[in-house]
Amino acid sequence: MREFNEEVQDVLDSAITIAIQNQHEYVTPEHLLSAILLEPRSFKWLSAVGADIAQLKKDLDKEIKRIVDKYL
Repeated sequence: MREFNEEVQDVLDSAITIAIQNQHEYVTPEHLLSAILLEPRSFKWLSAVGADIAQLKKDLDKEIKRIVDKYL
């Protein structure tokens, strides 16, 4: 089995936590992106290329909640 470096493992762990907190059975790309935004390096890089981090987080939270509503 392939091992991930510590940063990647932290992102995967965060994505799993986000999915669990939202009562999802599966980790989706939205969970992964949300977890990536929690990482300082990703935040810095996305800000440097002009991403609106606040809007991106808001949109992700909305989509994650939509997933919950759709399947409950």
